[in-house]
Parts: sequence; C-alpha cells; structure tokens
Amino acid sequence: MEMNAEKEALVCYLNAVQLRPDIKSTWQALVKALYSSNYLDEALSQLIIAEEHCGEKIEFVYYRAAILLAQGKTKEAVIQLENALASNDKKITALKYIDREIVHHPVFAEVLVRNKKKK
Repeated sequence: MEMNAEKEALVCYLNAVQLRPDIKSTWQALVKALYSSNYLDEALSQLIIAEEHCGEKIEFVYYRAAILLAQGKTKEAVIQLENALASNDKKITALKYIDREIVHHPVFAEVLVRNKKKK
C-alpha cells in the first residue's frame, strides 16, 4: 500500500466490508491496512466487528496478538498468541500476513520456540 494512497485504501476496505460483511478476506485486508497505517485501536475495534459478522476465526486471534504487541501490551499479546497456537498452530501464517517480521520479535520468537518444544 503506497503511503499517499493509504487513506483511500482504508476507505475502499471500509466500503467493501459494509457491502459484504460476511467475507473474511475483506476484513483481513482492512485490519492489515489499519495495522500498517498504525491505527491500532481501530484495528482492534474492526476485529471485534469482523468476529460478529464472520464468527470467531483463528486468523483474527493471531491478528489481535500482533496488534496488542504493537501497542506494547506484551502480556496480552502473548496470551492471544498462545491461545491461537493451541487452537491451530498451522495458521501461524496469519501473523506473517499482517507483519512479515513479527515472528522474529523476541517475545513472539520465544513463544514459538516453546510451542515447538511441546510437540
């Protein structure tokens, strides 16, 4: 997403979720755009609305973990990540979708190592 088109993209994603609120991929794109634009509180709010429309999807839990970590809420982020991994560790790619480097964050890397050792 280009910096000068950032707000236009957000408006487009918001319009898309209003037109078809049952489409998970549109919510994912909106939350990623909000995260990338550093609208973290709004990203969390939209996740709640997305879950109301699409149901509780594991990708949304991974996104919540990433957003909480970006907000500096490390404890909450770790809890969300551990819950997501316990539910479906194969969906870890959801973290890479929202932020490619987040799995290398020391806090998340430690949780991922612990999760691998449990197996």
